[in-house]
Amino acid sequence: ALHLAAGTGLNADGSRASTALATEEAVVFWAEPQEAKSAVVQARKQRPDETFAIGTMPLGRAFALAEGWAEAESGGKPFRLRAHAAAVAQLRDVLVRQLEHQNMSTHQLFPVFLCEQLTTERVTPVFLSRVDLISTWEAVVKEA
Repeated sequence: ALHLAAGTGLNADGSRASTALATEEAVVFWAEPQEAKSAVVQARKQRPDETFAIGTMPLGRAFALAEGWAEAESGGKPFRLRAHAAAVAQLRDVLVRQLEHQNMSTHQLFPVFLCEQLTTERVTPVFLSRVDLISTWEAVVKEA
Protein backbone atom coordinates (compact mmCIF):
# COMPACT_ATOMS: atom_id res chain seq x y z
CA ALA A 1 0.00 0.00 0.00
CA LEU A 2 1.31 3.42 -0.91
CA HIS A 3 0.43 5.87 1.81
CA LEU A 4 -0.02 9.43 0.69
CA ALA A 5 1.90 12.28 2.26
CA ALA A 6 1.64 12.63 6.01
CA GLY A 7 -2.03 13.19 6.34
CA THR A 8 -4.97 11.10 7.31
CA GLY A 9 -8.63 11.88 7.04
CA LEU A 10 -11.79 10.52 8.56
CA ASN A 11 -14.42 8.35 6.98
CA ALA A 12 -18.08 9.28 7.41
CA ASP A 13 -18.31 6.90 10.38
CA GLY A 14 -15.36 8.59 12.15
CA SER A 15 -12.80 5.86 11.46
CA ARG A 16 -9.40 6.76 10.04
CA ALA A 17 -9.37 7.17 6.29
CA SER A 18 -7.22 4.84 4.26
CA THR A 19 -4.44 6.50 2.34
CA ALA A 20 -3.27 3.40 0.50
CA LEU A 21 -2.48 2.51 -3.09
CA ALA A 22 -1.76 -1.02 -4.22
CA THR A 23 1.54 -0.18 -5.88
CA GLU A 24 4.12 0.12 -3.12
CA GLU A 25 4.57 -0.77 0.53
CA ALA A 26 5.67 2.57 1.96
CA VAL A 27 4.58 5.86 3.49
CA VAL A 28 5.58 8.46 0.91
CA PHE A 29 6.25 12.17 1.35
CA TRP A 30 6.26 14.15 -1.89
CA ALA A 31 8.14 17.42 -2.31
CA GLU A 32 6.09 18.23 -5.40
CA PRO A 33 2.39 18.81 -4.59
CA GLN A 34 1.20 17.98 -8.13
CA GLU A 35 2.79 14.54 -7.92
CA ALA A 36 1.01 13.87 -4.61
CA LYS A 37 -2.29 15.03 -6.12
CA SER A 38 -1.76 12.74 -9.11
CA ALA A 39 -1.17 9.82 -6.74
CA VAL A 40 -4.46 10.58 -5.00
CA VAL A 41 -6.28 10.62 -8.34
CA GLN A 42 -4.74 7.26 -9.19
CA ALA A 43 -5.64 5.87 -5.75
CA ARG A 44 -9.25 6.98 -6.09
CA LYS A 45 -9.49 5.23 -9.47
CA GLN A 46 -8.05 2.02 -8.00
CA ARG A 47 -10.16 2.10 -4.84
CA PRO A 48 -13.25 4.27 -5.35
CA ASP A 49 -14.88 3.16 -2.08
CA GLU A 50 -12.00 4.40 0.08
CA THR A 51 -11.23 7.90 1.31
CA PHE A 52 -7.85 9.43 0.57
CA ALA A 53 -6.30 12.54 2.04
CA ILE A 54 -3.12 14.55 1.67
CA GLY A 55 -1.52 16.29 4.61
CA THR A 56 1.58 18.35 5.08
CA MET A 57 4.69 17.82 7.14
CA PRO A 58 7.85 19.90 7.51
CA LEU A 59 10.51 18.70 5.10
CA GLY A 60 13.02 18.18 7.92
CA ARG A 61 10.65 15.84 9.76
CA ALA A 62 9.84 13.89 6.59
CA PHE A 63 13.58 13.56 5.85
CA ALA A 64 14.29 12.38 9.41
CA LEU A 65 11.57 9.73 9.13
CA ALA A 66 12.80 8.57 5.71
CA GLU A 67 16.37 8.27 6.99
CA GLY A 68 15.34 6.47 10.18
CA TRP A 69 16.48 9.30 12.46
CA ALA A 70 12.95 9.77 13.82
CA GLU A 71 10.07 7.42 14.49
CA ALA A 72 6.35 7.59 13.85
CA GLU A 73 3.52 5.11 13.41
CA SER A 74 3.49 3.79 9.85
CA GLY A 75 1.83 0.42 10.15
CA GLY A 76 5.24 -1.21 9.82
CA LYS A 77 5.89 0.36 6.42
CA PRO A 78 9.06 2.30 5.60
CA PHE A 79 9.00 6.03 4.98
CA ARG A 80 10.10 7.40 1.59
CA LEU A 81 10.83 10.97 0.59
CA ARG A 82 10.31 11.72 -3.11
CA ALA A 83 11.82 14.71 -4.81
CA HIS A 84 10.26 16.29 -7.87
CA ALA A 85 10.52 13.58 -10.53
CA ALA A 86 11.62 16.01 -13.25
CA ALA A 87 14.47 17.39 -11.11
CA VAL A 88 15.70 13.89 -10.30
CA ALA A 89 15.53 12.83 -13.95
CA GLN A 90 17.42 15.93 -15.06
CA LEU A 91 20.13 15.65 -12.39
CA ARG A 92 20.36 11.88 -11.81
CA ASP A 93 23.88 11.41 -13.24
CA VAL A 94 25.31 14.40 -11.37
CA LEU A 95 23.67 13.39 -8.09
CA VAL A 96 24.84 9.79 -8.34
CA ARG A 97 28.43 10.89 -9.06
CA GLN A 98 28.41 13.30 -6.11
CA LEU A 99 27.07 10.68 -3.72
CA GLU A 100 29.41 7.96 -4.95
CA HIS A 101 32.37 10.35 -4.61
CA GLN A 102 31.42 10.80 -0.94
CA ASN A 103 30.79 7.05 -0.46
CA MET A 104 27.13 7.72 0.25
CA SER A 105 24.07 5.69 -0.72
CA THR A 106 22.46 6.48 -4.05
CA HIS A 107 19.17 4.68 -3.35
CA GLN A 108 17.20 7.86 -2.73
CA LEU A 109 18.04 10.96 -4.77
CA PHE A 110 16.79 14.32 -3.51
CA PRO A 111 18.32 17.40 -5.15
CA VAL A 112 18.38 20.69 -3.28
CA PHE A 113 19.74 24.03 -4.45
CA LEU A 114 21.64 26.58 -2.37
CA CYS A 115 22.98 30.04 -3.15
CA GLU A 116 25.72 31.55 -0.98
CA GLN A 117 24.69 35.07 -2.02
CA LEU A 118 21.24 34.53 -0.48
CA THR A 119 22.64 33.09 2.76
CA THR A 120 22.89 35.20 5.90
CA GLU A 121 24.17 34.48 9.42
CA ARG A 122 20.66 33.47 10.42
CA VAL A 123 19.18 31.95 7.26
CA THR A 124 20.34 29.47 4.64
CA PRO A 125 17.53 29.15 2.12
CA VAL A 126 17.19 25.71 0.56
CA PHE A 127 15.34 25.43 -2.75
CA LEU A 128 13.80 22.30 -4.23
CA SER A 129 14.15 23.50 -7.82
CA ARG A 130 16.46 25.66 -9.89
CA VAL A 131 13.46 27.68 -11.03
CA ASP A 132 12.61 28.65 -7.44
CA LEU A 133 16.22 29.60 -6.71
CA ILE A 134 16.48 31.71 -9.86
CA SER A 135 13.17 33.49 -9.29
CA THR A 136 14.19 34.31 -5.71
CA TRP A 137 17.58 35.54 -6.87
CA GLU A 138 15.97 37.74 -9.52
CA ALA A 139 13.55 39.19 -6.95
CA VAL A 140 16.41 39.99 -4.57
CA VAL A 141 18.48 41.62 -7.32
CA LYS A 142 15.45 43.64 -8.45
CA GLU A 143 14.93 44.96 -4.88
CA ALA A 144 18.60 45.92 -4.45
